[in-house]
Amino acid sequence: MNSRWTPSLPRPGPLLGALVGAAVLNCFPLEVIGDAQVLLGPFLYLPFVLLLPVPWAVTAAGLALAPTLWTLGQPFALVIGMVEAGILAWSIQRSRLPSPAVALIYWLLFGWPVALWMSVGLARVPVDLAVLDVLVRGTTQILAVVVAEFLVRYTVVGGLLSEQSAPPARLRDVVFNYVFVLAAVPVALLATGLAVLLRTTVEREDRTVLFERAQQVAREAGQVLRLHEAAVATAAGVLSRPSADPESVLGAMQVGFPGFAAMLVLDRDGGVLTADSASSRRRLQDANVPLLEALRVSSGLRRLGVSGPVWERGLSEDILLLISAPLVRADGTRSGTVVGALRIATLVNVVSRMSDPSDVQWVLANAAGQVLHASPDTGLTPMGNLPESSLGRVLLNRPEEPLLHDGTAGGSSRRLRAYVARDDDYRLLVIAQRPALAAAASSVGIYAMMAGIMAGVILTAALVARLAVVRLSRPLEQFAEAAGKQARAGLAERMPIPRERVAGEIREIYATFNRLADRLNDTYAALLRNNQSLEQRVSERTGELERVRREAVEASDSKTAFLALAGREFRTPLEAIMAEAEWLRGQIREPGLALQLDLIRDGGRMLLAVVEDLQELSRLEAGRLEIRRAPLELRAMCERVVADASGEALARGLGLSLESTLARDLWIETDGARLERALRVLLRDAIRATDVGNVWLCVEATGSDPVELRFRVVDSGPGVSDSQRAALLHPAFPAEPGTSVDRSAGLGLTLGRRLVELLGGRIDVHGGEARGLELDVLLRVKAVTAPAPLTSPPEPDAAESFEETKPPLLIRNGLATPTTARLPAAEAATGVALANCELLVVDDTPANLEVMRALLEGRCRRLVTVASAREALALLKSERFTAALIDLEMPEMDGFALLDEFRQWQQGESSRGCRLIAVSAHPADQMRADCWARGFDEYVEKPVSRKSLVAALSGFGRSGS
Repeated sequence: MNSRWTPSLPRPGPLLGALVGAAVLNCFPLEVIGDAQVLLGPFLYLPFVLLLPVPWAVTAAGLALAPTLWTLGQPFALVIGMVEAGILAWSIQRSRLPSPAVALIYWLLFGWPVALWMSVGLARVPVDLAVLDVLVRGTTQILAVVVAEFLVRYTVVGGLLSEQSAPPARLRDVVFNYVFVLAAVPVALLATGLAVLLRTTVEREDRTVLFERAQQVAREAGQVLRLHEAAVATAAGVLSRPSADPESVLGAMQVGFPGFAAMLVLDRDGGVLTADSASSRRRLQDANVPLLEALRVSSGLRRLGVSGPVWERGLSEDILLLISAPLVRADGTRSGTVVGALRIATLVNVVSRMSDPSDVQWVLANAAGQVLHASPDTGLTPMGNLPESSLGRVLLNRPEEPLLHDGTAGGSSRRLRAYVARDDDYRLLVIAQRPALAAAASSVGIYAMMAGIMAGVILTAALVARLAVVRLSRPLEQFAEAAGKQARAGLAERMPIPRERVAGEIREIYATFNRLADRLNDTYAALLRNNQSLEQRVSERTGELERVRREAVEASDSKTAFLALAGREFRTPLEAIMAEAEWLRGQIREPGLALQLDLIRDGGRMLLAVVEDLQELSRLEAGRLEIRRAPLELRAMCERVVADASGEALARGLGLSLESTLARDLWIETDGARLERALRVLLRDAIRATDVGNVWLCVEATGSDPVELRFRVVDSGPGVSDSQRAALLHPAFPAEPGTSVDRSAGLGLTLGRRLVELLGGRIDVHGGEARGLELDVLLRVKAVTAPAPLTSPPEPDAAESFEETKPPLLIRNGLATPTTARLPAAEAATGVALANCELLVVDDTPANLEVMRALLEGRCRRLVTVASAREALALLKSERFTAALIDLEMPEMDGFALLDEFRQWQQGESSRGCRLIAVSAHPADQMRADCWARGFDEYVEKPVSRKSLVAALSGFGRSGS
């Protein structure tokens, strides 16, 4: 069920279809007895009301019930239905009661009382009809809620408005509800059919009792009038003879036809010539004006006819109908008129003979709507005006059509059904009516018996459902619960078969499970035996595999250690060679020897680069390379990479260009050392693989958070084939036969790829087979703000600054042009005046000492070099030095031991201002923090350059990094 107030409807189509269908059904309500109407729309929209939150449920009910404003003529069904929808939706969210129980409580406490009050008090509907209508409508709504609850819980309707499936219901609930609903729905349909049948039966009986009897009364009343009309005509014929005695003839007629109040002979002016008796003449003297006027009119009639009615108090305390016939002499002249004043009671006697059943009300009237006679409960009075009453509309009906109107019966307001019959000869109307529900009273016994049968069917269904729960679903639930416990506990035990009366199939399920449990237990025992044997074999094999793995790890560690050791062993002589070549280069002015020294120096640099690449790859493969992210100014790093590579590019006669749109203040968070090294090796390999032309480093940055970086290293060297391009970034890439330039080095490219992947990026290779290759480095990084300004390094002394001078690169958007200018100010700032420095250098390798002498001798006040830590410690304790450069890897006493011993001695001495600088071949990003933590003031990575020495001796390393 949905508990949100503003739900999203993943499938609104079923809801809209149900609302439209419900609205259409509510346009055509089913009429039952007594004008009560049954709405079928709730069977369509109530299932969705149970799935919607309160506002949506009320809205849905309002849309579905809107047509009742026209079909029922009042808003009561709409109001009560919307309130019911809101309560049902609210109860589903807040209450545990089932929806049918909530609907029953609602109709008992609110729906039926309020609907009855609205119908009787506001709409003025008769009480009996209102009770029936409210009872039928409420019962229909409760039944619709029962069907809706069943559809929502046990059919696909529950998932129409929600993407989440409802939790599975218990088997006993499913069985009970299916059996109960399958019995209740046909019973409800049968009840509806019986209600329609009762309505038809009642209407047919009312037609028989009312319409046919009214026709019979009209016919008999016409016969009575014809008989009395014949009597008047006979009297007129006798009196037309000259020998006739008027009084005797009229008296005889009066005796033969007692329905006449009087019989008179009128002259041509309406005067009374004679009467049936002297008493009649006396009463005529007191006759009222309407009677005299009616007599005058009758005297002018020239043919037999009936006139009236007239209320007369002289001749009779009754309504009179005047039957007149002209008197004609033998010569054909008219001498007067014979008039018979017929009492209306004569016709009422005809109605009285039709008094069965007693609840029928009769009304006699003429065609003009004057009431001649009316039953007391009708509220009509003799000589009243029929069109002014609720029965007046019956004059517009056809004879076979009934009129339903509200009137009085039995002293209370009732809905009445009326029929009218006409006598066209005398323009007489006969109306018969009785309560609309009167005919149903005769069928109460039959329908009570039917209600008892339906109740018995429902109770039987409930009993059958209960038996199904006890003998079918409950044993299955117990079986599922026990099986679930065994499954959760990892067991398979026998279950006792239920002793009560259950279906044979269920007993077979228990027996089958027990046989399966026995098989599983046997299989489990066999598995245990096999597992023990298998575990022993696996243990032996695992031990063997573990031994092989250890050997492989040891071999990998040995390889890494060997590469590290070999790197250090290679670096020491290479550094010495490079330093000596550098020193000799500064001493020799002969061009041929200078070129040879440059070749020695450049070859040493290339070999040193290969050694560094091998060591970096070994650390990568051993997983010992950690990423240390920190803020980095991207443009400055790119300019530094290009500037450092410019010397090698210039030496090969190549152009080197940095194409960038980066802003100066673009700071990112990454491992700057790894990114810079990756770009250096990629740019270095591109320079070495290019014979003529140019090399470009193009940098682009897009986005803000994160920043998408794209570095493109493009060269104009030889191309590669499609098959070779995929393997280019892997080691041992074979050289293309016949090419003048070898791209097979591969080591730098492989190292660059591994470093970029370690940073979370990737490298793509592009290019054709003819010329040129493009390496795309794609990297996603986080943009950060610039860090706080660092401590500025001391300004270099121009006279004492000895930074390396090499042709830098003029960086622009286009090709780069080598210049002879000095390094940028950022490099020149690392220089420092050393004229007053006294330096101590300790290293166990003579070549390294020679390198230090070549770099520092003549540039400081005093330089002392020693080959052992003991000797260096003695000098530090006995002499004063500005700084000491200490190699970390020395026999007998390494650099850290020397540091610890000197610091302990230094506690009480005044030479504590001596800076201790560690020197080692380990990468600076791995050793610098450790050296600082152990007490060194700075760390310098081999191979040592004058620039790194100046930075360390100036104190800019630890305080400014």
